[in-house]
Amino acid sequence: MKRLILTLGCVVALVIAFIYAKDNNFFRKVKEKPVPLITFDIQQSVSVGIKTNKTDIVLTRTSKDQPWTFDQPKGIPASSDAVNYWLSDYVRLENIGKVSDTDQDLATFGLLRPVGSFYVALSDGTKHTLLLGDELPTSTEMYAKWAEQPGIFKIGPKDAHRLDKSVFDLSDKAPVHLKFERVTNASLSWRGISWTIQKTKDAKSVFDTKWKVNDQTNVEYVVAAEIIGKVAFLSTAESLIPIDQYEPKTAPDLSFMLTQANADGSEKDVKSYTGYSDGEGNTILHEKDGAFWYKIKDYAIKDAANQPFQGMTE
Repeated sequence: MKRLILTLGCVVALVIAFIYAKDNNFFRKVKEKPVPLITFDIQQSVSVGIKTNKTDIVLTRTSKDQPWTFDQPKGIPASSDAVNYWLSDYVRLENIGKVSDTDQDLATFGLLRPVGSFYVALSDGTKHTLLLGDELPTSTEMYAKWAEQPGIFKIGPKDAHRLDKSVFDLSDKAPVHLKFERVTNASLSWRGISWTIQKTKDAKSVFDTKWKVNDQTNVEYVVAAEIIGKVAFLSTAESLIPIDQYEPKTAPDLSFMLTQANADGSEKDVKSYTGYSDGEGNTILHEKDGAFWYKIKDYAIKDAANQPFQGMTE
């Protein structure tokens, strides 16, 4: 009897162990983690290039502390943040499967005439160029290789998509640029709504500054920052328009003036912006002597114009 009880106990214990193991995936094959394609310090990047059948882009900078600029096409303002995000995606690329250790039969994989070429050049002279070929016949994965070394591998469609950027994707879409700690005053007028804002008390910390908004005095930093921030975050959702390629058909209905102290506090930098309705729910604006027009949605302009009248208290 004791032996029977002992046997039943062992069986129950085994059943419990089996159920626990099954519930915790002990029998499931562990999936291998994809291998990173490349590792390098993106802060050392000094040049990047994107070439596909739709675009040909080259951006450069002189050092990690300097902004990115377009070399190809020239003249377009670049967004350093957008370029740095692209670089972050570049070092997150994953090798999801080796195809060959050699470069034989590149044409078979679409790599003799690649559909995409994406390079990063570093300050030490190193260059990494990823070439993309055909999609695999049975999936959306793509054949790829490094131009600088033999071997063919596969990458996933999301990785390929993240690398394929347009000029607009990497361009600076904001018409107004400012450093809040240097702003001394600003004014905006749009379709009957207007406001002025002026720093009335400076301080070592920008958080302790005081402001005057229209007739309201002793306004806290957080309120002033929200007002000016609405203008600073205006952004175009369409390609920038060269200044000589747009002719306003109406009188201006937006005016924005911004005054900032220079870094040493000596002189002041004054910028002015003018905008015109296009009759389609947009305001086309530009900075005085600027090279481009920016198409901004009217609702965003309205939001910026109304901000000072929302929730201010004495």
